[in-house]
Amino acid sequence: GKRAESSTGNLTSLDYNQDEGIWTWNGKEYGSKSRLLQDMEAANLSKSEENELKRKFRVFGEDFS
Repeated sequence: GKRAESSTGNLTSLDYNQDEGIWTWNGKEYGSKSRLLQDMEAANLSKSEENELKRKFRVFGEDFS
């Protein structure tokens, strides 16, 4: 489906609370990285969105895979 241009910013906003092990992405909280990656997969990210998220995973010392 088509996405509104304004929503794409959220798809690259990734936050990780290391104390609680909680990921926040696209306005949702995830206690599990595999669930997070599943949703990212389902979001049909563009290459640039994917690269941005990979970069952020590395910042948190994690891997995007």
